[in-house]
Amino acid sequence: MDNYLAKIDDLLLKLDENQLRIINRKIVERLKLIHRAKSTMSLARFNLGDRVYFQTKRGKTKIHPVK
Repeated sequence: MDNYLAKIDDLLLKLDENQLRIINRKIVERLKLIHRAKSTMSLARFNLGDRVYFQTKRGKTKIHPVK
């Protein structure tokens, strides 16, 4: 894996600003997709009627999903 990252690092040094911006957008899109997938997986663990707690700035708030 380290060799792979070294190759990416070398490639990045050869790219111009526009190419780097394009890659940055693609990376951000990919990270958002990964985050959404993790959120979806987390939500799938809940069942209707489960007691759910959220941490807010004012403390814990208890929420009961509708059955």
